[in-house]
Amino acid sequence: MASGIFNIARGGVNELVNQVALSTHELVVVLLKTTESDDLLQERTNLTEILQAAGNTEADFTNYSRKVLTTTEINAPTIDNGDDSRSSFVPDIEWADAGGSLNNSLVKLIICQRPLNQTSTVTFVPLCQYDFIGTTNGTLLTAKAPVTGFFKAS
Repeated sequence: MASGIFNIARGGVNELVNQVALSTHELVVVLLKTTESDDLLQERTNLTEILQAAGNTEADFTNYSRKVLTTTEINAPTIDNGDDSRSSFVPDIEWADAGGSLNNSLVKLIICQRPLNQTSTVTFVPLCQYDFIGTTNGTLLTAKAPVTGFFKAS
């Protein structure tokens, strides 16, 4: 489950993920190597604000790129009537040969939603952020997805 939900996405994460399942939007996974406090981070309303805020620095290790998850990786949120909840899931996310020439110590993983094929980070709505502690060294880097979903509303 998320370490924190961005204020702009509260109450709507599952619906924003549903837009990905409908092929109108995508999820983008961003790694940070430094971050401001969670209290300040959760107030940011788009990825541009996150990256321009003092203390937030995106990863830049060798072979790093933001991961884009589309309708082929994301299904509509699932409803659990027994648990009275609705959950959104993502697959494990991998960066092959992460680091080596340039390594990073990582602290945060952020999942954003963006309109299909948009590249302007002002259109990236941050949904959830997770503590993600790891150091790259030229090998496979994996962010294991929670089996209970990356977001659950109950």
